[in-house]
Amino acid sequence: MRGRTRPLTLSQRLAVDLLRFVIGVPSHTERMRLNLSAVAAARAQSAARPRWMTIFVKAYAMVANEIPDLRRAYLGLPRPHFYEYPASIAMFVLDREHDGEKFHFNYTVPDPAALSLAEIDRRITHALERPIEQVRECRRAVTVARLPTPLRRFLMWLAYNLGRQRPKYFGTFAVTTHTEGRLSGLLCAWTTRLSYGRLADDGTMDVRVAVDHRVIDGPTGERALLRLQEILNGPIADELRGGAVR
Repeated sequence: MRGRTRPLTLSQRLAVDLLRFVIGVPSHTERMRLNLSAVAAARAQSAARPRWMTIFVKAYAMVANEIPDLRRAYLGLPRPHFYEYPASIAMFVLDREHDGEKFHFNYTVPDPAALSLAEIDRRITHALERPIEQVRECRRAVTVARLPTPLRRFLMWLAYNLGRQRPKYFGTFAVTTHTEGRLSGLLCAWTTRLSYGRLADDGTMDVRVAVDHRVIDGPTGERALLRLQEILNGPIADELRGGAVR
């Protein structure tokens, strides 16, 4: 049967390139059903009602402030070692349309633990609503995706393997929803990747953290999820109620 060839989209080129660097990285996933009744109630009563993505990005960055392992990356060059960052940079995927096709690009927020929920939410809104040419991360991704394959992959390899540069382009951790299946093959591109599902009627939510097993072990991943639940129902819920001003 004769078919036809179809080129990869720009965002698919970048996804395939990144996958080349992380194939074979040992990974492990911790899953936990968290009781988020307090933060869910606070969010429902909040006039701003920030996105769940915003809430998880800030809360997980606060957890990483307490657990240094979550701010470390494994680097193999010039010899195997860990690189620890003083603060987290959150990475998540935003969807836009470019030249008539969907374009998924990595958007980063430096040190979200130091920002208010309102500020994080504002940055996401601007990245989704501003013209693409005014969104630095999207403009950069389009430029790189259009480069010849050898040059594109070399630049990505360089950014991924230089400790000081990696978080600028990939973040120190990623946050996604369970429905973002397009990232399922990229779990090890980050030291940790947090994903969350839908809030159930009883106030619980399925939350998972996939880890690079060279950096994070199972007990550390479990401890991170338990602490995440405490921070969500504590400081984050307080901020939503207006009890914390940043």
